[in-house]
Amino acid sequence: MNENVLKDPTIPVADGVPLLGSAVSMLRNPLQFLRQQQAKQGPVFRVKAGPRELVILSGWDAVKFMNEDGKDCFVSNEFWGKLTRFWQCPHFLSAMDGSEHIEVRRNFKSSMVRGAAIERQEDIIRIVRDTVASYTEQGDTVSARSLTRTLTNSELFLLMTGNWPTVEPSVARSIAEYQRITFNVLVLGKWPRLMLLSPWYLWHKRQSFKFVRELQQQFETSPPTSGFFKAVMDIKGKMPGFTPGDYDFMFLAPFWAGLDTLGAGLTFLLREVVENPQATARLITELDQAVLEHGGIPDAETLRKLPELFGFCMEILRLYPVAFGNGRSASKDFEFSGYKIKKGENLLVFTTSTHFDEAFFPNPECFDPRRYDKEHNQHRQRYAFNPFGRGPHICLGAGMAESMMLTTVATLLSEYNISAAEPGKHYDMIFDPSPTLSDRFKVRIQKRHSNVPTDNSKTSG
Repeated sequence: MNENVLKDPTIPVADGVPLLGSAVSMLRNPLQFLRQQQAKQGPVFRVKAGPRELVILSGWDAVKFMNEDGKDCFVSNEFWGKLTRFWQCPHFLSAMDGSEHIEVRRNFKSSMVRGAAIERQEDIIRIVRDTVASYTEQGDTVSARSLTRTLTNSELFLLMTGNWPTVEPSVARSIAEYQRITFNVLVLGKWPRLMLLSPWYLWHKRQSFKFVRELQQQFETSPPTSGFFKAVMDIKGKMPGFTPGDYDFMFLAPFWAGLDTLGAGLTFLLREVVENPQATARLITELDQAVLEHGGIPDAETLRKLPELFGFCMEILRLYPVAFGNGRSASKDFEFSGYKIKKGENLLVFTTSTHFDEAFFPNPECFDPRRYDKEHNQHRQRYAFNPFGRGPHICLGAGMAESMMLTTVATLLSEYNISAAEPGKHYDMIFDPSPTLSDRFKVRIQKRHSNVPTDNSKTSG
């Protein structure tokens, strides 16, 4: 929002201490800290964290500005610069801008739409069953985060490659650890670069690249005819300046992105399942009725129309936004909300600040899946609900992730009883590097006695 009369041109500085600035608060819980400072400082404020500085643009006006009048004021490359230089991957999608970015997104779009998950719903259901069975072989208590990591990677492997997944929990863990350390060092600057030389990091890096090399060899031997990796092979063959680093990163990128969005979202969802018995009971009743009516888990489009299921999943995305802000830099001088932003400033557009705004979501701290039913439709308010980001870099696989989430949750809750391994114990959100829960949060999973056919075949009417 541009204003003709500027306020004091000095952008207010967020609370902090000498030398460190706001570093401790940003490391501990950046989502909470940004919310507190927005309430105190207003829609524009500067965060100093040691040697790093960010200008925060927050509120509904910031989201609107980013998508409309100010969409040419932001570029992505500098925010991701350390990562792209380290990996030598200039064509990392999140770091690209302009026409080249549009072209790469166009290549990937058809393989990451909602329909990709809908077509393979039966297989996703089977993956959930097989993964739960493998985790409960030695007992019914499992780490929620470990389980959701493996579920996410296995489902993505299926959708990205078209092949039945063989992603072991140890591989899923290595991919997650490699991402965690890489992003904490190169993107967020939380840890020193020496971490990239640690034996722990190097071991997980080797395991991740073993996984990548096997995929690359598979598709080089038998080129895919469709799907995400068909697009990767096409881009490799025709894009000027395409590097080996680009090739490697594009093979890892969907798994990293999935862990951040779907994987973390499912982890938070399991916490709400065990901590909100009333909402969970309504959801299970709805699912049991739908399973009974359809002779098995309904198709993906029907699941999307179940208000308790849809609302439960959407409320997870609102309350626990993994991509709670978009890191950018200013492409030119511009004005927003009465302040001058200079070209080259590092920026964070706090796109999910609206998730906690009473004006859009009354009683925003309350977990309420009924916000999304036909009577309320709070998420339909323009620029209010932004769990997958906004602007040209909005998550390419948002529709696919939503469909995967609905099917995964429907399978888990219609076929298993899920309870807390330590009833009454609450685990707080941690940032590692994005929002998640500790591996110490464990759930007990036991098979329900239900009418769901094990092959999900539909009964005749």
